[in-house]
Amino acid sequence: MFKDIMGDRVNTIKCAIDGFDKTGSIGVGYYDYGFDSLSNGGDDKGLYYFAQVMHKIFDWNAEQIIIAFHILFVGFGFIFFCIGWMLILKNKLSKIISIVATSILTVCVYKIGDVYVMFYFMSSFIPIFLYLVNNNNNNSMIFFIFSLSIFSTISHLIRSYSFIPTILFVIIYLLINLKNNKKYSYIFILVATLFISNVIYKEYEKNINNNLLQLNHNANLNTKHVFWHSVYIGFGYVDNEYIPHYSDEVAMQKVNSIDANIKPLSKAYEDILRKEVFKFIKEHKIITMQNFGAKFGVIFLYFLIFSNIGFYCFCASLNKKKKEFLIPCLCALCFNSIFGFLVIPSINYLIGFISFSVIFAIYYIDNYINEKRFLKCYKQ
Repeated sequence: MFKDIMGDRVNTIKCAIDGFDKTGSIGVGYYDYGFDSLSNGGDDKGLYYFAQVMHKIFDWNAEQIIIAFHILFVGFGFIFFCIGWMLILKNKLSKIISIVATSILTVCVYKIGDVYVMFYFMSSFIPIFLYLVNNNNNNSMIFFIFSLSIFSTISHLIRSYSFIPTILFVIIYLLINLKNNKKYSYIFILVATLFISNVIYKEYEKNINNNLLQLNHNANLNTKHVFWHSVYIGFGYVDNEYIPHYSDEVAMQKVNSIDANIKPLSKAYEDILRKEVFKFIKEHKIITMQNFGAKFGVIFLYFLIFSNIGFYCFCASLNKKKKEFLIPCLCALCFNSIFGFLVIPSINYLIGFISFSVIFAIYYIDNYINEKRFLKCYKQ
């Protein structure tokens, strides 16, 4: 059974395996033209590090590595979700609903696949975090924060920014809910360990790059994710004569028409598209509003589908306006929606959004059930 991911990534995994076979080193890929960096100068190198490590340990091929990647991160995400919900939810009905909802979400995430599953994996830490905060166990919380920081670094390497919604939720939740100075200690430990993890990785990457330059003096060491390229072609979500459809070729043709000497996806390339994005917004306000309006509608529809009866429970809840959970969750949802709002509302880009929508649903379904039981006992 082969798990589909983006074709370019499959080819790059094979190049990563070839690079390891030829050098015996982690971090170097081998392409048609010779040695170069993993992801060929892009970011999101974590998947290719993972491929080389799995190939080194188990001698797996690309197909086996891709299947293992999904089973590992989607599987452990499901386990973390289930453990967290079983710990924090107190009544049987809520636990059953949480397992059913998480199972549906997990199947959807596995079907979608690719590196975007890291948004789901990172969101799976939220129920465990809620349990630890409620139980106020200092040692367990510190261990959780260290673990979260390590997984955040790994997650960011595999898919850029996939850790941010979860970290955002954790920090805001601590600030709102903890009344003592422990919250500042926890936040400091979290930020400090994230920083240290990043510094360690950058030092490791520097050593890899030095080895790579000995093999190829012209190796592409860029690790920056293209942003304005994606935003520009995102205006093709709604059909129009200026950016007719969502396609990489549209952006490349635009840059080529301005300066044919600009290398695709380079800094100069991004600078041109940044100017073109603001120029397009200024000159085509109606088309811009149509695009953002259509994207917002699709994103909100996803929220209604995946929050489902949880949205009704939220609206019917007597204490729905309590900020302790709502504000952190809304912040995480808003950040997750940025990817769909600025580019296109593809479900691939919104895995983090639908994951937090399900978390929102389970939390408020449980809240609603507990309220009804309380009111029933109170009347009796």
